[in-house]
Amino acid sequence: MGAHAFNQFQDCKDKHFFSAPDRVHQMQVLSVVAEHDHNAVLGCQDHFIRVMQGSEVYYEASVEGPVRSLYHRQPRAVLGTKSRKEIVYATAEGGLGQVKSLASITQLARL
Repeated sequence: MGAHAFNQFQDCKDKHFFSAPDRVHQMQVLSVVAEHDHNAVLGCQDHFIRVMQGSEVYYEASVEGPVRSLYHRQPRAVLGTKSRKEIVYATAEGGLGQVKSLASITQLARL
């Protein structure tokens, strides 16, 4: 991963590439789109968290400052519901926030 680029390699070959509009400060890899797939979650200088699906942006959330840290939190599923995936983030200005994802519903909360 370069300062503005996301690369995914498979079998020593470049599989996916994305050029971010600004610097990428943080990255986590987790299953967001499908259970058996891996997605990069990028925390960027331009106040966005981006979830990648291959070379494309699957989802992006605007946050209040440049993202400096990402933490993946997966709470326990309640019987009869799908397990949520949550990203807790920190900004350069000291702000904390949380992006909650419930299948197709995404909620952004400032802490």
